[in-house]
Amino acid sequence: MTTKKQIKKFMVEKMRNENIFLNTVKNVESKIWQRFGDLCEDNLSINENWPDGSIDKSQKTGMITVQLSDLFEKQLVVCLNNELEQYGFIVERKADSKGDLTITHIETGFSFTWELKTTQGDHFQGATHSANKCNDYILLRFGVDSDKKLTMDDNTGFFTQYSAQVFLDMDNFWWFGKESKNNSRTTLKVPVSENTKWEESFVVGSAKPITRSNTKYCSGIMELLMSRTWLQ
Repeated sequence: MTTKKQIKKFMVEKMRNENIFLNTVKNVESKIWQRFGDLCEDNLSINENWPDGSIDKSQKTGMITVQLSDLFEKQLVVCLNNELEQYGFIVERKADSKGDLTITHIETGFSFTWELKTTQGDHFQGATHSANKCNDYILLRFGVDSDKKLTMDDNTGFFTQYSAQVFLDMDNFWWFGKESKNNSRTTLKVPVSENTKWEESFVVGSAKPITRSNTKYCSGIMELLMSRTWLQ
């Protein structure tokens, strides 16, 4: 009999297909009009709509990430299903206290929960980490062209940089931050002692080389998407 552990290993191998994540970002780019319809209609860029001085820079970055995170989740489910259904899996949005996505092996009924994190920043953010959260993560980091004029038809090139990671068995203690009256945010900081595991998690992009002996935490390098001519 095939065990749950064996099925998960097989599933993860199939998930580490870069086309899943490249198609995800391509699909999100094609649906920018769904989140920024007013800018698309008026042919405005993000910086034209929110010029410097009109809004705090970090607030603008966070606002854009929030608008895009739902699109990324929806399109990731589509692209994961396109790849995994041939192997007998179904992928569904979950969005409860344990995680964001559920991948179920139809024949056995074995189910696997994944948390999805997206960011434009240097670090992944989250709410105060719960002991009930799953420990398997999909991490998507992206950069956008804030000067690109948006349209209702074609926003190719909106995403300029991108990385995607499939990270198993993340330690809860890597999420730093404690709940207070004013803040319940946490920041992911993976210690350099886990750098091999961090490097292996990248499907698109790569781990940033550790060049200083006093470096404490792992970081990543996003890939320049314009080098992917088939995405254009």
